Amino acid sequence: MDNFVQENCSKAIIDHEIPRIKMGSITYMDFFKNYIQSNEPCIIYGVTNDWNASTQWIDIENNIPNFQLLENLYGNINVPVVDFETADCVPCTKRITLFGDYLKYWKDRFENKTSQLSYLK
Repeated sequence: MDNFVQENCSKAIIDHEIPRIKMGSITYMDFFKNYIQSNEPCIIYGVTNDWNASTQWIDIENNIPNFQLLENLYGNINVPVVDFETADCVPCTKRITLFGDYLKYWKDRFENKTSQLSYLK
């Protein structure tokens, strides 16, 4: 069954170009009729353009997260983190840490390319 799905789904994507719709360029009724009701896929782009995550949380000049802003806004919040010993998560540990501490790890990973893998849930 897996081979069937993989072969046919990838073929369908290749044979049928998925339309791209700019956010705000279509009415809800047209979207409903043309895509939801007919169960047709589409890609909606421009949705996050005005989100703080897209405008303020990024150091655009260096193309990295704005670590200082994130630290100031959310550094004292407890967050769940999973630490991976290996890429396939064998073994892994779960812990709660301050977002500011996770940001230190994340920044170090950007700068030094450390091998430790930690995932913020």
